[in-house]
Amino acid sequence: MKKHFIIVFLFSILCSSFSLAQNYSLNTSYQLGRDGEYYGVSASRWIKTWNNEKVILRGTAGFVVGTHWGEKSDVNEFRRVELGIESRNTMVTGKDFFNIINVSYLLTSYNRQEDNSLVGMKENGWMFSFGFGTRLISPALVTARYVWGPQRGIRLGIEFDF
Repeated sequence: MKKHFIIVFLFSILCSSFSLAQNYSLNTSYQLGRDGEYYGVSASRWIKTWNNEKVILRGTAGFVVGTHWGEKSDVNEFRRVELGIESRNTMVTGKDFFNIINVSYLLTSYNRQEDNSLVGMKENGWMFSFGFGTRLISPALVTARYVWGPQRGIRLGIEFDF
């Protein structure tokens, strides 16, 4: 799994070195939950802003890989696509500290070991998250959020704005 994390980290550094366009973000994340740990990368784009960019509505898309333990300890090759909408609100605190509210639909697939063969499984559903973020050094931000859904837990991320 460390190989996936290194690949995601290097990809995010590479992408952050190019200025694609304004109002785009690339996010690398680590999520620790009750049933496993997950590494991922996502991208987002501003859709609409209100009140002098204090409320930002963004569309998000992400790809996550991970491992399971506990009730799903026989799961191999876990992968998930997330498509959603996110709101960033800085109404009181200014642009350097903000809260995050996210609603996403998850398309999850994994292979489960049954006897001597791998069986493909799907587990789709909704994910909700709420958290906070702050700007470290422009263009880098750090986020922390709690995720509800099929794979709930705490997600930590580093985001790069373009």
